[in-house]
Amino acid sequence: MNKKRLLLIICYVLLVILGSCYVFMGFQGLLTALSKEGKMILPFISPLLLFVLLTGMFVISFHQMFHKGVIGKKFFFRNSIYLIVNGSLASVFAFINIITYKNWVYGGPTILYPIDFLLLSLCGVGYGVYLLLLSKKAEETEKTKDKLIFKIAGCIFAFISLDRLGCLFISLFNGSGRTFIFLVPMYILCLVPSLFFIIKLVKEKVGNKGLIVIYSITIGLLVVCNIYQLVMLFGNDATQYMKLISPFFGLDRIITIPITFILLTIIIPIPFIIGLINAIKNKNI
Repeated sequence: MNKKRLLLIICYVLLVILGSCYVFMGFQGLLTALSKEGKMILPFISPLLLFVLLTGMFVISFHQMFHKGVIGKKFFFRNSIYLIVNGSLASVFAFINIITYKNWVYGGPTILYPIDFLLLSLCGVGYGVYLLLLSKKAEETEKTKDKLIFKIAGCIFAFISLDRLGCLFISLFNGSGRTFIFLVPMYILCLVPSLFFIIKLVKEKVGNKGLIVIYSITIGLLVVCNIYQLVMLFGNDATQYMKLISPFFGLDRIITIPITFILLTIIIPIPFIIGLINAIKNKNI
């Protein structure tokens, strides 16, 4: 690996960390707006558009960085339009917030809101323009066999991965050393979705036998962490533990059913289980 490639990967990782934090904060900002019965919906349209934009940027840049052999003109063009339109809308609503409240920085999802959201939205537009320029030079490639449903599922899981990763970083930053040990399984659950994308990068090097080991360990880790969660939630200190993990599940704070906890418990293992089944089927290939 040459130095330029290594530098690009380091920059990409740093941007993913920053982006994941903003995806999480943007989503939490939207939930805050919804919890106030629509009274603050307008100021948080920008966060809604931003976390959708950042999720798209992650998926697009992931393919661009690590799958250069299978992308071409249509990939660059379609995604450039998506980024330019979404980024422009997010920029407009961020600027409307600035005009409405006559202040570039007044807080909200972040302490620098809305100026930071405006700048990130403009970065999305800039990335879209860059892809548009690349589309003029790129060659046509054969159509991929991936069905639309799998592409949509991939984007949803990418959002979950970014949201959980952002939740992990912000929780570690704001957390207390006294509660750290109790939340280690939760931190692991936040980190695991991102491992799926790392596994995709190394699957050709480790082979199907290696994938079986990796997927099995990951699924086992998920099972252990979820069992720990259930024990704590139904134990003597359930109320105290629920207070500790409530920041991890923003939606559950505004409704009576722990829907986020339930959905994540069900959804996160699915790609790993499918990957394990496919690896076992192709074990001898």
